[in-house]
Amino acid sequence: MITMQKIRDYVEAFSAELSPIEMAERELLEAKRRLLETLSALDYATATVYYHRARIERLTAYLEVQKHLAESKQVDNEPKV
Repeated sequence: MITMQKIRDYVEAFSAELSPIEMAERELLEAKRRLLETLSALDYATATVYYHRARIERLTAYLEVQKHLAESKQVDNEPKV
């Protein structure tokens, strides 16, 4: 079974073998990966915002038309005096 101490020992041994330049290069690579992941999440979130805005516009327009039609029917059904 792998314990947390074994994992720590492995990470320390792995890190100890790297030069400062190698460590910086790996950190830079990881930062670039995280940026790409975050940009993908931003793309998804932006698309979701556009979707919900369009949905709100569509539903608002639909309700306005339906309310107008309902009002028109009430006027047509009112008895003429």
